[in-house]
Amino acid sequence: MNKTRICILDTNTQKCINVHYLENISDWQDHAHFARAPQDDGEVGWTWNGSGWDTNEHVETLEERENKERARRDKYLNLYIDKLNGPRWESMTQEQKDAWIQYRQDLLNVPQQEGFPENIIWPIAPSS
Repeated sequence: MNKTRICILDTNTQKCINVHYLENISDWQDHAHFARAPQDDGEVGWTWNGSGWDTNEHVETLEERENKERARRDKYLNLYIDKLNGPRWESMTQEQKDAWIQYRQDLLNVPQQEGFPENIIWPIAPSS
């Protein structure tokens, strides 16, 4: 039996937030905050425009994908690197400092990876 692909709609934002595959479409029941969109669209996200469903698909440009991945990189820089304040930094061993310096540089180098933005190998933050 073929599975049916459905788009799960966040009823607050009117955006497709996830895609599910069901053996039987009758297995799905709408909930207060989530409903089945009238059709699926993968990652695009259909929007209710007040009188109907706006199904204009937006295909991300290379520049948009690159910007999205740079934003993810910047989030990691903010979450990990920017929290290394002076006192914490000074309490680290030189080996720990070197690991954080390398991690920061690896994050900054993400856009230069071959295959960016589709195939990214994200560096792993040091455990210290």
